[in-house]
Amino acid sequence: MHEQELAFIKNFRPALQIVCARIFRSYGKNSRDIISRWIRALLNHEEIAVYCPEGRFDFVYAEDVANALYQLAESSFSGAVNIGSGQSHTIQEILDILKKHFGPFAYRAVESHIPYECSQADMSLYSSYITHPFFHKPAEAIPQIIEFEQHKNM
Repeated sequence: MHEQELAFIKNFRPALQIVCARIFRSYGKNSRDIISRWIRALLNHEEIAVYCPEGRFDFVYAEDVANALYQLAESSFSGAVNIGSGQSHTIQEILDILKKHFGPFAYRAVESHIPYECSQADMSLYSSYITHPFFHKPAEAIPQIIEFEQHKNM
């Protein structure tokens, strides 16, 4: 709806540069996203709940989202654009990354009637305006979040 409203405004102010960012599954330091919640729980030796480990999401590090928004603001782009890593990862892949840092851990598999989800940002439009977009892979960003969470409570 917001995209439609902004397009309507553009009819009256054609020179106005408007960017509507479609941000995919963001995660980061001091956040309430699922990856950060799992990290905090594992640091506290708590059990985590996992829904649909086969689900696939385009996880994008919050630091990269901020950088992407900044780069868009500095560009001549106007319109709606996806912001994601451009690559989806399963929940199981995220759990495997966490196991590399926390060792084996048990989790509670929660039965869910939520339909299978699979998302991945098409970053071609973004990349046509930004020459060298960089997005951390979860295996690169998760250790940063773990370190942040460990030092946060010291």
